[in-house]
Amino acid sequence: MRPFHGDQYIALTLSTKMWYDERVPIDDDDIIGGGLPKDSSILPWAVASVETTRIDRELGTLDESLVDDVVGQLGAYIGIERR
Repeated sequence: MRPFHGDQYIALTLSTKMWYDERVPIDDDDIIGGGLPKDSSILPWAVASVETTRIDRELGTLDESLVDDVVGQLGAYIGIERR
């Protein structure tokens, strides 16, 4: 069980800045049922806790394999391996 599920979420930062070497680009086929207004990437080192009240719209859902890859990179940054 995740604490505060439904009230607060763990999120990784999206960016339209393309010069970060370790960014994870989001391709059009990585988004299910939506889309991004600009070319964007995930910054796996930039983690935030977001309250539900701060979310004003959904842009879509990311493909599970992309999410798995990014979570694996986050684990490497903080020194854990994903099982």
